[in-house]
Amino acid sequence: MSTITRKAEANWKGDLDSGHGLVSTESRVLTESKFSFQQRVEGEGKDTNPEELIAASAASCFAMALSKTLQDEGKVAVKLQVRAEVSLTLEGGPRLTAMTLHIEGLIRDYSDEALKKAVAKTADHCPVLQLLKPGFDSIHLESILRS
Repeated sequence: MSTITRKAEANWKGDLDSGHGLVSTESRVLTESKFSFQQRVEGEGKDTNPEELIAASAASCFAMALSKTLQDEGKVAVKLQVRAEVSLTLEGGPRLTAMTLHIEGLIRDYSDEALKKAVAKTADHCPVLQLLKPGFDSIHLESILRS
């Protein structure tokens, strides 16, 4: 079996409170995208932050993994939307505490119950979610079937 390696790079200038960094990915989808502690705690401006990037990784991986779960059932989603929320607690030192995935699926000839089962199964097989699970106090999965 082959191993796939992806790369990213971050550079930082200044102190924590007023400094900033630039993050780039190997694919160049992110190219010197600014990130900062101020954006991390205040959420203002156009910088990114680690929690937002973790949420993006979780949402995109879960969407792909759910499409595979559905494919294994002989189903193809018309549309899957996965929105991830990652919570950072600053009390006692910064720590990621919770993640919620909001999953909306438009899947023909499918039921809410079938979607809930597919989402639960996917949670056990999504590589990014498996990586993140031990680090969070809780991970919530919310799904809804759209017609």
